Amino acid sequence: ERLQTKSMLAFAAILQGASAASAATRIVSVTPTPTSTGVAAELSGVAAITVTFSKAVIPLGSDSKVAHPFTIKPDVAGDFRWVTTSTFRFDPPAGTIWPPEHRNLTLTINAPGLEGPASYHFRTPSLTMAARRVHSTIATAITNHSWSADTNHPLRDGAFEVPTDGLLELRFSHDVALDLLQTALIIREHTTRNRFGTESSLAVQPCHLQPHLQARCALVGFITPLATNVLYTLELPAGSHFHPAAGPLAASARVYISGLLPFAFPFKQQILPTEGYYGELRPQY
Repeated sequence: ERLQTKSMLAFAAILQGASAASAATRIVSVTPTPTSTGVAAELSGVAAITVTFSKAVIPLGSDSKVAHPFTIKPDVAGDFRWVTTSTFRFDPPAGTIWPPEHRNLTLTINAPGLEGPASYHFRTPSLTMAARRVHSTIATAITNHSWSADTNHPLRDGAFEVPTDGLLELRFSHDVALDLLQTALIIREHTTRNRFGTESSLAVQPCHLQPHLQARCALVGFITPLATNVLYTLELPAGSHFHPAAGPLAASARVYISGLLPFAFPFKQQILPTEGYYGELRPQY
């Protein structure tokens, strides 16, 4: 009888454990999924963070905007909502994509019945910057539209020649704020790495493009003219803030430019006659 009592108690304990296990809330999946090496999962474009639980977390029929057990740090704008009673998602604001340069977005989940809070780490893409072209009314006019800023640059492949009236067109992979670019961009002499001029040596202006491209373009004018035949780097340094919604730049972005370059006109040369030719022209008496 004592053995039977012990068996019944053990069986009851098993049932109690099974019941508790079935009542526990588990996280079934999180997308995008961090890699097995622990590297943060990348958020790009309009892709949402989606969390699915093993059971309903909110009552059936609840508003999709009902209070949620999630926090995300550092704060980024977005839209939290329940898709079902057990699936939740966080999207970037409507009509936008994830802002770049967030290296460690941490999503913390503390749902009812979950055994302690769970944390997941995400990152957003890096910002890229590239020179597209140089606008120069003077250079275009005096060369009858044959001037090109980046053709066979003698100081560095891919560098751009910037005349005194030139406006360098920069393109970015994500939205930028012109006022922040104005304070962040610096010019350095490429060889010495010495800074050229000051913040006021540059004038950042908007491009005149379609609205969806406007926020990813900037025209840079050089109030202090660049020296002739000298190579410079125009740099957006690491740590720069270039948009209110973005994180600080992780790695420097740079393009290469120069002032005016020496040139020569290839005048057509006639073949000079020989001395004998001139002798034949002399009169004979």
